[in-house]
Amino acid sequence: LHTVLHFRARFIRELPPESSAGRLFVDLETLIERMGDGEVTQLTNVRRGSKTKPIARRTLRLHLSTIARIAREIARASPGFDARFAMPRHASDAALIVAAETFISSAESVSARFIEHGMPENFVGALRDALVAFDDARWQHTKGVLERTAAEADTQEAMREALSKIRVLDALIAYRFGDRPDVLAAWRRSKYIGGRPSRERAALPET
Repeated sequence: LHTVLHFRARFIRELPPESSAGRLFVDLETLIERMGDGEVTQLTNVRRGSKTKPIARRTLRLHLSTIARIAREIARASPGFDARFAMPRHASDAALIVAAETFISSAESVSARFIEHGMPENFVGALRDALVAFDDARWQHTKGVLERTAAEADTQEAMREALSKIRVLDALIAYRFGDRPDVLAAWRRSKYIGGRPSRERAALPET
């Protein structure tokens, strides 16, 4: 689409903003900016979600696996102690959250046993913080996916609007520059998005 704007810049004296074609070019510039903003939103949210959630997940699993391992050590002298601190069989997000909540509620009353085996005094609080961080990262990831979907839909709508305006411009330019083959040739090269017509692009009439 930027090639369309380059065409307008090249012939701006003959396509002033107050003309019908000029107003369409202004509208196109706005649509291009809108599509660019949508792409930035998509990239930002994808990168944010792809970085924070896996890190928070690994941190939570590390806390859980450490507590589970110490619980098994304690169970050597107190059989059954580790029953409340088993790692989930399934590695889903929901399973990790349920396990973390179970570990927190179960560990609070027996925290002294864990501390005797080398766990830091604040290990329950650290696990709670890791759970909160993971839950927040999950929400940010979900939010990013939703915003990306909305941005993609908005970008597609903007593209449809842009193609519609280009079709109108096609007719206006053919009428305005019917005696200027150089201008018509430049327009034909410019109006194809990406330099070659796709199914949608090919729908534009030739001038």
